[in-house]
This record gives sequence, structure tokens and C-alpha cells, in this order.
Amino acid sequence: MRWLEERAPFADRCLFATAPDVVGNAFATVNRSYPFLGRIRDMGCPAALVAQDYLEFCIWWSWDDVDCLFIGGSTGWKLSPAAAVLIRVAASTGKWVHAGRVNSCKRYRYAAVVMDADSADGTLLVHDPDKHLPSVLSWAQRLPLDASSLLGADDLVYAPYDGRYQLTSRPPAAAPPLAPAPTLELEQLALI
Repeated sequence: MRWLEERAPFADRCLFATAPDVVGNAFATVNRSYPFLGRIRDMGCPAALVAQDYLEFCIWWSWDDVDCLFIGGSTGWKLSPAAAVLIRVAASTGKWVHAGRVNSCKRYRYAAVVMDADSADGTLLVHDPDKHLPSVLSWAQRLPLDASSLLGADDLVYAPYDGRYQLTSRPPAAAPPLAPAPTLELEQLALI
């Protein structure tokens, strides 16, 4: 809180400030976060609740009390259908959605395309930023080209820089068969 107070003159440039959380435990996170959400807002910063495992079952919080849903939690949970539903609800209520621990191109694409997150971060640039910055910038440049090839959680099982979280091994999903391309007769082409 002291750190935020020192930066109060810049609050209008802040996307969000996260309330304290407990990794992997939504109930403990909500309990720890709630005393800080209002204080963060009072300093002029949007308040973020860090979504942790099982937030979908926690009824101790309200969307009205947060400005941002920060997707945290274990890798298995953050890539789960439960997290996806919370992300959709957050977006539908006008909340900012931020994806944490995004340290590979696959995770970046997943955060942007599948999660439809407004922002993302990771620690990759902390480790040798001169080496990794060109890669991170290329992810953003390639995204419009890659957006048509959606990723599922199965594609992320062996992503590097996974924060050493236990990832569940799953066989890759079978791709659906391609439909035959439609054929057009010369008369139809003339109409186009």
C-alpha cells in the first residue's frame, strides 16, 4: 500500500493494482483481498482481484467490488473451462481481464485469442531482457497472422517457462476432418 501511495500522482496511468492473494486458493485470496480493494480504489487505481483455483465456487465476493480480473492460479485451473467462464463474465460486465504468467508464444496466443485478455504479463523479460525482448515483440506482431489457428489447453501442456507448475499430460485432440472445398460452376463465378 505504501508503494501505491508513493505513486498516487500517476494513478491515472495505472491499468490496475492487485489486491493480495494466496496462490492456488480462491477462498483465502478473497478473504485476504477484500480489505484492500476499496483502499486501492480510494488511491485512484482500478482494483484487481487475482483469480485463483476454485474461484467459480467462492460466493464471498462481488463483481461490483473489482475493476479487473487478474487470471492467476495453477496452470491447470487457469486453462480450465471454469476460468474461461469467469473471463467471459468479467468481459461481459466491462471488467478488464489480465492474464498472468504468460511466458511463451503459445501462452501469449492463448491469452489473446482464447481468453481474449486485455493484457498479459510474465517474468520472461526479467531473465535476460536483451535476449527475450525481440521474441516477445514478435509474438505481438505475429498474432494477427496466427489468430486463425486457435489453441486449446491441450496445446499448452509442454509450454516452456511454465513456472514449474505441474501440467497434466493429455494426448493431443484429434483434428476434425476437413470439409471438401465447394466447387463453383462457370455461371456461378460470373455472378460473383
